[in-house]
Amino acid sequence: MESEQLIEDAKKVLEQNNRGSFTIPAAGLYPHQWLWDSCFISIGTRNYDIERSKNEILSLLSAQWSNGMLPHMILNGKPHKSTNIWRGWINPNAPDDLITSGITQP
Repeated sequence: MESEQLIEDAKKVLEQNNRGSFTIPAAGLYPHQWLWDSCFISIGTRNYDIERSKNEILSLLSAQWSNGMLPHMILNGKPHKSTNIWRGWINPNAPDDLITSGITQP
C-alpha cells in the first residue's frame, strides 16, 4: 500500500509540472525544460502514459541543433532572469525559433 501511495504522489508532482509538451523539474525554481530531467521523466511516464512520454522526447528533439547536439535546456520563451546567462543564440548551430542553453550534449 505504501508503494502505491508513493507512485500516486509522484504522478501528482509530474502532473503539476506538466506544461503540455514537456515537464518542468520544479515550478518557480526551474521553469524550463531540462534534457536530463525530461529523459528520466519520460522513462517514468512511459509506464502509465506512453503518449506523454513520447511528447517529452519529441519536445527535446525539436530543439536539436543543426550539428546534432541537444541543448541542456530549452527555455520556455518567457522572459526569465536566466535567459541572458545561457546565450545559446550566439552559436550558429542553435535553432532560430527556440531559445536554448549554450551548453549541449551529444
